[in-house]
Amino acid sequence: SLMLSYAAYQDIKVRRVTNKVWMVFAPVAIVLLTVEIVFSNIERYAIMLMLINIVMGFIVAFAAFYLGILGGADAKAIMILSVLVPRWPVYTMNPLEVMPPILDALITSAVIALIYFPIIFVYNLIRGDIELPLSLLGIKMCKDQAVKRKTYYIPLYKLSKDTGKLELRIRLTLPPEDELEGIWRAIESSDMDEIWVSPGIPFMMYLFIGTVIIMVFGDVFLRFLLGVFLR
Repeated sequence: SLMLSYAAYQDIKVRRVTNKVWMVFAPVAIVLLTVEIVFSNIERYAIMLMLINIVMGFIVAFAAFYLGILGGADAKAIMILSVLVPRWPVYTMNPLEVMPPILDALITSAVIALIYFPIIFVYNLIRGDIELPLSLLGIKMCKDQAVKRKTYYIPLYKLSKDTGKLELRIRLTLPPEDELEGIWRAIESSDMDEIWVSPGIPFMMYLFIGTVIIMVFGDVFLRFLLGVFLR
């Protein structure tokens, strides 16, 4: 929670999480895991289960990053978190033991993140800015105002490889820094008065909230869904 809270704070403040965060917490996670395996009275099958959970966390992190679903900082946080919490803590209420904690945290975080889309859509509906699917992801904003506060927004554009001109692009995460700067320069020099941007609440914040929920209350959403479908 300490790692995620600091990373989420940094992600919201400057929209980047420095690698120093991971350089500090990665060794800590490895040391804690080693101590737990070596000095705790854990049976062999439990150790194997922990290692499987860690591998699953790494696979999900790599896949989400490769597919562009999550940014690099989010992927690193997931990998380190899977090492820090390879099994359910003893204090967790009603954990779903068959589900690795990291996957449960991701599912819970994703459910919380989904709330963003209807809120944005209703906001655009009130303003009369309906242009699907952009109205589900971002808002129309004065170009000059957006450029001044560009640190806090994700431009829903890309530069065409053929013409170099701006084209609308659905984005959930920030593009690489060089590409992002190029997009903002093109926006600034364009003749557009308004542009589509996403407030882009960092997934790190959702991951922090989701992790706290599952660590304390256990599997809230999956237990609810199982209860509904297994009645």
